[in-house]
Formats: sequence, structure tokens, C-alpha cells
Amino acid sequence: MNEQNTITTGVQGGAMPSSAPTQQPDFRLPGISDLFARAWDHLEKNIVKFLQIIGIQIVIAIASLLIAFFIGESVISKTENIGLQLLVLGGSIALAFIVIALSTVWSMLATIHTIDAGAQGRTLNLLDVYKNSRSRILGYAGTFILMNLAVMGGNFLLFIPGLILFVWFSVAIYITALQGESGARALMKSREYVRGYEFSVLGRMFVGVLIFIVLYALIQFIVQGAIAQGALTNALTMFIVGIIQNLFGVLFIAYGYEIYSALKQRISTQEIPAPSSFNYFIIYGSAFLGIVLPIIVMFVGISVVRMFAGV
Repeated sequence: MNEQNTITTGVQGGAMPSSAPTQQPDFRLPGISDLFARAWDHLEKNIVKFLQIIGIQIVIAIASLLIAFFIGESVISKTENIGLQLLVLGGSIALAFIVIALSTVWSMLATIHTIDAGAQGRTLNLLDVYKNSRSRILGYAGTFILMNLAVMGGNFLLFIPGLILFVWFSVAIYITALQGESGARALMKSREYVRGYEFSVLGRMFVGVLIFIVLYALIQFIVQGAIAQGALTNALTMFIVGIIQNLFGVLFIAYGYEIYSALKQRISTQEIPAPSSFNYFIIYGSAFLGIVLPIIVMFVGISVVRMFAGV
């Protein structure tokens, strides 16, 4: 069976490939409390490295914006051409946000690689984490964008299709980060991982998100109370909330990683079927709707507002 007909799962061994993945008997996903315990263990064991990754991301973001505004300010002070001023300032800010977006992706990849190394009992220094993940930046960004566009397109079709696609593609970013497959192939490989456990994955994701929201809201309430009593300044509050926000993000990534890891382990074959033409049609068709329908809705909304306003 050649590469065009199969997707490799990354499992090593001498077993003969089959046309569909086989599943381990009596397999069950870890419970929600177990997933939280494992995610917390990842955070606790690698807290210093995660804080370093967060710190690097913050420095890159601040430096990018400062450089963008410095370039814009230098041009504005040297010319009175409004068009040129807006072009340079807008271009430099846009470039800064692209750098920030790519560095954010790299930080997420570094986080996933740190979690995966810890799960396998390996220790990677910070430089190795970034080196190991840098080749996956564009692939991860492509998978993330395609996944969100497809889910958005599905949500416009009475929500349920979007929810189904969200569950199907829920571990695609881990597949791209750790196995190197990206785009539609990563999304459909995620579909194979989740197959037969859609409700289990949905339940764990839904309850997990609710718990994270409640915990985060509670921490924010405590911090805001400290501000009201004068124990914290606004600047310090923004810093603390930002760090907590990022650490919650790490915890949620670790939570999702444990779901991915469990689903991956249940696939005991060496190969799984490659996406069919219909699979690609579903993915790219939904992504197309995710681009086009919001634009149509926006224009219809503007037309309705103008009609009622008499413009």
C-alpha cells in the first residue's frame, strides 16, 4: 500500500498494514478527573519551562509592537504625505501582528512538545523544544486555520454540523505538532482517531471547558477583589491575569493532549485509510462556507440596517 492510499500513524512494528484501524477491546477514554489530574501533573512538573515560553512570547509581542510604532513614528516625522504615513504605519503594524501570530503558534508547539516529552519520560531543554517544533509552524497554522474555517462553515448550517466537525477535528493540532501531518490529512486522521468515541470526546471537552471557565472566573474574582482593597495596582493586575490566562491555556492544552494520547494508543494498526475525495470535499466545502457566509451575512445586515435607517 503506497503513501497515496494510507496515512501513517507513527506506530513502529512489524504488523502487516490493514485497510482500516483496529481498536483495542474494551477501550475507554480516561475520566474527566483523571484527565485534569494528568494535565495538572504536566503543568506542575514543567512550570518553569512553561513560564519561560510565556515570557518569550510576551517579549516578542512587546518588541514587535514597539518596533512597528517606532518605524511608523519615524516615517510620520519625516514626511507630510498622509497616504505614505498610513501605508507605512499600517504595514508595520500588520507585520508586527503576523510576527506575533507566528510566535504564538511556535509557543503552542513548544508547549505541546514539552508536554509530550514529559509524558514519555524525556527531558528537553528550552532550546531543544523550540528547535524540535520550528519546522511545524506553518503546518500547524494551516491546520488551525482550516479547522476553524470548516467548523465555522458548519456552524452556519444550523450549528449541529459545526459541532460534529469540531469533535472530529479536536485532536488535529496534536497530530500536526507531533506527527508532522497538516491540513486536510491531519483533520481526517483526527476523524479516524475519534471514530466511535465522538460522544465521549464531546462530553470531556464540554465539561472540561466549563470547569476551566468557572475556575478562571473565580481567580479573576479574587484578583479583582484584591484590587478593590488596594492590595494590587492595575498594572500588576494585568500582569498577573495575563500569566494566569496563559497558564490556564497550558493546562487546557495538556488536557487535550491526554485525550489525543489515549485515542492514539487505541489504534493498534500501522496504517489507517487516507482521506477520500468526499472527505476533502467536506473539509474544503465547509471551510469555503466559513469564509463566504460571514461576508454574506455582514452585507445583508448592513443592507437591512441602511434600509430601516432610510440611508
